[in-house]
Amino acid sequence: MQHICTKGPFPGPQPPECGEEERVLLTNLLSGMHRPQEQIESIVAGAAFVAVRSASRVGIASTLGAAPGSGERERMRKLPGSTLREAAGLLLEQSQPFMLSLGLAALNCSLDPPACERGVDALDILAQKGRGAEVALVGHFPFTERLRREAGRLHLLELRDVPGRTPPEDWDRVLGRCRVAGVTATALLTRSLAYFLNRAGQGYVVILGPSTPLAPVLFEQGASALAGSLITDPSSVLRGIEQGGCYRDLKKLGMEQIVCRGDDDGQRSAGSGREVR
Repeated sequence: MQHICTKGPFPGPQPPECGEEERVLLTNLLSGMHRPQEQIESIVAGAAFVAVRSASRVGIASTLGAAPGSGERERMRKLPGSTLREAAGLLLEQSQPFMLSLGLAALNCSLDPPACERGVDALDILAQKGRGAEVALVGHFPFTERLRREAGRLHLLELRDVPGRTPPEDWDRVLGRCRVAGVTATALLTRSLAYFLNRAGQGYVVILGPSTPLAPVLFEQGASALAGSLITDPSSVLRGIEQGGCYRDLKKLGMEQIVCRGDDDGQRSAGSGREVR
């Protein structure tokens, strides 16, 4: 493992309370699980990600730097044998950061991706759709400065105090006028994904990152594309997570970037994208 995760901690001591619009979104996601009754076989936690494995799939989610306490470790130890629906319900029931990540990993484990393209990543889409336009980017990504050069104007909406971020008091105004928005899937962990989807509803909204639920119901909630990941070598990825690997490590071990688009997106991305089902 060459790169150990150094991403900053969960933004704030606790996530905020789950508001009504976020609760509706989470309820719809849980109702759209494809295999809610499938049993959990194992759970693996590392510094950057937590993973849930069942008979059919592995689902992962970022921990945003949160580590489980002793009580959370005990509950995690008892979850194998429980259903994916029970574990995914932590997204609604819990306020502990790590348990929210575990719930998201269980949700992702239960989802079979819709028709997707391989070999296309979030930057490809955001650059194509946002060239010369106002773009909002929720979350600070390695490609942020590259996207800034492509967009007419890039607004960085980030909870952490990073250079060039847009002040939170301006977020409503920016989201209401942007043509394109890229929203990190970890907004589910900070109880804010519904906020971004609802405020940027007039634009082309991409939910991105390895925590992204490949859930068709998100297209009904305002997403235009889901830029997530497909795990091609589960055993290697699980070992990488346990060893504290970051996203770029896991990609080398057996994880591929994919994009799933909503029915209203009439064009496919240029380049080497290959549609798979």
